[in-house]
Amino acid sequence: MHRLLQTLSICLLLVSSVTLAQQPTSDEPQTVEAQFGYDVARQAKERAERESETTSEQASEQESESASTEKPEVVENDTIIGEPFGPPIPAAKPIKIAHRGAPAYVPEHTAEGVAMAHAFNVDFIEQDVVLTRDSIPVVLHDIRLDHISNVAKVFPQRTRPDGHFYVMDFSLDELRQLRLNERVVFRKPEQPKAEEEAESEAAESEIDSTETAGSAEQLQSMEESVEQIAKDEAKQRKHHYANKIAEPKYPERFPVQQGRFGIMTLAEQLDLIHGLNQSRGKDTGVYIELKSSRWHQQQGYDLMAQVMTVLARHGYDDDPMPTRIFLQSFDPEDLRRWHREFRTRATMVQLIGENSWNEASVDYSSMRTSAGLEATANQAHAIGVWVPHVISGVDDEGNPRYTDLVKNAHKAGLKVHVYTLRADDLPDFAPDYETLRTWLLDAGIDGYFTDAPDL
Repeated sequence: MHRLLQTLSICLLLVSSVTLAQQPTSDEPQTVEAQFGYDVARQAKERAERESETTSEQASEQESESASTEKPEVVENDTIIGEPFGPPIPAAKPIKIAHRGAPAYVPEHTAEGVAMAHAFNVDFIEQDVVLTRDSIPVVLHDIRLDHISNVAKVFPQRTRPDGHFYVMDFSLDELRQLRLNERVVFRKPEQPKAEEEAESEAAESEIDSTETAGSAEQLQSMEESVEQIAKDEAKQRKHHYANKIAEPKYPERFPVQQGRFGIMTLAEQLDLIHGLNQSRGKDTGVYIELKSSRWHQQQGYDLMAQVMTVLARHGYDDDPMPTRIFLQSFDPEDLRRWHREFRTRATMVQLIGENSWNEASVDYSSMRTSAGLEATANQAHAIGVWVPHVISGVDDEGNPRYTDLVKNAHKAGLKVHVYTLRADDLPDFAPDYETLRTWLLDAGIDGYFTDAPDL
């Protein structure tokens, strides 16, 4: 604990010295053509130059290679979806990925969490990305603000008809006014049964009295009452959780009402990590996820295009790139588009969830089969899977029951990264954090996401 407090103090000092002012010229929204016309042309020219430098000897060697050793290409709509993606990132040992920074200790995706994760010497720090109203990529896990900020207090009237506050409905300047907090859950306050019955009887009595009214004055009064009721109901719908109590999802974590944690843009978080890499002599990588990219498209926004613009401006089109980088998504179409349109050299990760999560229009159960993994290997270097996809439970003696997922993924040529280890939210079958981590490592995984980057 003493070491943790010391580290937290150092991180807070680091963050206090980092200016998080908005970069108006670097994140301004542009058309897709304006953002990528030059970059795509430049990349195409560079690729052509590299290809022209290939010697006849190298070409001869390539032709003599056995066809059985080559990875098959898959063609869809005249577009190659397999290699070349650029070589996968080799890993001598399983990598540790700081899940949303250091949420076990400070609110997720904050500068303080990034600095703390970096101080704990993780291999990668994760960034979930969504868009603001002015098309600026910000690092937030949710497309909605309800559970992670004080938005209901600052902008109480800014909900959509469903009663939720959406990041996309706010400009970056408006989001700067919010305070991020430890994730909360909402519950309905318990109401005594006798009180509930009394209120119901009173409401029924009021309805009965209006139904028997016959005079013009009474009818006018009734109309006014109905109008007022409609207004009251509309007011109640302003916030989906207006009548519920907010409680911390993880009670032992950072207090919800304390601190002044702010939202970071993707550009700011990249700057912070690059700066810490330089000042600390490290090579901590970034692990970026597109959140609900199809939903963004339905709203008229191109999340991927904006993210790739920021990455290009931060040197991720260069060779070498400023840091190691993973790009991940639950939607296979995102991976195809990354390759088809952007020809990224980043390592690609297909996230695999449960069908009930409704992350994308895809059958994740089929994706986890041997055939599904073989197909996934044509467009990804790695998969990101849920802990129960690797360990289904324990036997009568308390030993882990491993699935065939890791074995089949490795057979298909895929790395396996597992999400998410939390000491305060373990699977029912796991006795403690370290045992679960050991079991996963014994299963042969290649990396894991953790809320506690020091563990």
